[in-house]
Amino acid sequence: MTMSPINGVQTADENRRLIDFDISRHEKDIQELKTRRNTFAFISCLPPEIICGIFLLVRDEAINWMPLGWIRVSHVCRHWRNMALTCPSLWTCLPLRESRWTEEMLKRSKMASLIVRPNGRNPSVSTSTMKMALSHILRIKELRLHIQELGNNLQEVISSLPKCAPRLEILQLSMGTHLHHPFGRNDTGRIPEDTLCETPRLRQLELSHCEFSWNSQLLSGLTHLTLNRVPSNARPSSTQFMDALRNSPNLQLLDLQVCFPVDGALSTQSPIYFQHLQSLSLEGDLSELEPLLKRFSIPAASMVEIACKHSVTDIPNFTILLSAIRNLRLESSSSRLPVTRSIILDIALSCSFISRFFPSELRSQPHHTLIALSWRPVGLVPLPTTEFDALFRQICNICPLDDVAKLSCDSTTNFSPQAIVDVFGGLLGLWSIKSSAGAALPILHAMTMTPSPGSETGPSPPIAFPALRTIALANVTFQQDDDPPDAVDVDYMQQQLIERYERGFEVHELRLYDCFRLSAEDVKVLREIVVDVTWDGCETGFSDEDEESSYDGDHMDYGAGDLFYDPDGDYFMPF
Repeated sequence: MTMSPINGVQTADENRRLIDFDISRHEKDIQELKTRRNTFAFISCLPPEIICGIFLLVRDEAINWMPLGWIRVSHVCRHWRNMALTCPSLWTCLPLRESRWTEEMLKRSKMASLIVRPNGRNPSVSTSTMKMALSHILRIKELRLHIQELGNNLQEVISSLPKCAPRLEILQLSMGTHLHHPFGRNDTGRIPEDTLCETPRLRQLELSHCEFSWNSQLLSGLTHLTLNRVPSNARPSSTQFMDALRNSPNLQLLDLQVCFPVDGALSTQSPIYFQHLQSLSLEGDLSELEPLLKRFSIPAASMVEIACKHSVTDIPNFTILLSAIRNLRLESSSSRLPVTRSIILDIALSCSFISRFFPSELRSQPHHTLIALSWRPVGLVPLPTTEFDALFRQICNICPLDDVAKLSCDSTTNFSPQAIVDVFGGLLGLWSIKSSAGAALPILHAMTMTPSPGSETGPSPPIAFPALRTIALANVTFQQDDDPPDAVDVDYMQQQLIERYERGFEVHELRLYDCFRLSAEDVKVLREIVVDVTWDGCETGFSDEDEESSYDGDHMDYGAGDLFYDPDGDYFMPF
């Protein structure tokens, strides 16, 4: 090592400067050696395109909750930083809340296609930042604009959009808010007819609370179309509506909510067969949905979701609607309807009802619903039990149930055990039932009932659910003094389980999660009846004295695998 001599003539500042110079030179040499050493690391041997691909995965994972957090990958080492800076596609998802970073990313992305959408937990952005991003509209491939981001300035921004967006593939415009918005806003906005009318690559379009021209080129050549709550003054004629759908013969997803024609002439239109459709979602009045379903035909494996609104003062007649849904898959379709293996029922206040049917091959993927049908009344007046049971039977019988193996039922109110037995009690393959909240009591009642005779599948079994082997109860209240009528009496539950055992239809497995006023002593008794009982060990809802005793170590009855594990949670309603 050499260093300039230090003598008495030189000042102290000059000596320090010379020493700092030597330190800097040696640090640079060490840095070069470290860089050379890093080249022998396995990850440094990967091609740049693979490492950049990993960077993109990190960005996409973190961008919704930490829009700029992923940039830390460029701070690990010099090699990674150089690769990040030379990868334009890494800088294409603009952080609109950070105007300085938006400007910087527009530079670093060079000519790569851009993504403009809300990110982070607070999506509010300034109009100036949004206009800065939209000035590069010629290379934007994904554009999502919402009133939550820009407030009253959204209309100004949309009106300033040009005709041409040659790279645009996804467009989402939301000019209004959901009904549960804290400020109760329900704004609408207008899309000028010459806005974005030249978008040859557009495949996914989502419009919410927007007025637009039904003859617009925006509605042509799509694979995904979502129209949500079109204002009544902007509704199409039946001819315009059906022609707009025909202009996209390759639709894979169609989601239409409160946007249907008001002239009532759908029944005069020629049918449409969507041969590529994978998902169909409709929400509207019964009078709007029934004629529309008669005009559609879809492949057998398509998911269907129907939300029907109706006044609670008049029980809707679903017979015609359900008939249209059953025939929806048959016309022009050669494939057979998939076998239904699991069902989810969600009942609220005896007036709102949702049912979901899952095919066996897709049961591990909740978004692959075979059919989802919900009735959403305008108002909260409960239906009489007899009328609700009639509705319950109609909706549950929408699909063939012979192969159903699993049933999940969540209810905030009682419904008739007889209806449960009539619909599901005679199924010879139903081996698992999960019940939540108020559904537990009617399910337990039904466990020892006898199905009505006269089934088309043969003689009725001697007891409901003859193949039942597993019962899961979640969020169920067990009975104490002054409890609500839907609370479960542990003694009654024991009697039901014992009766099934004595009649030769024993329940083998019982799962208990998040139950209220269920003690360790109760579980101990249940274990004397059922071979396999899984309990999360939570004793809640007792008096102060009981709360103290419930945490006695001798009574804790759960293991590491019992607390929050639900083996069926992958395709049942989460607890």
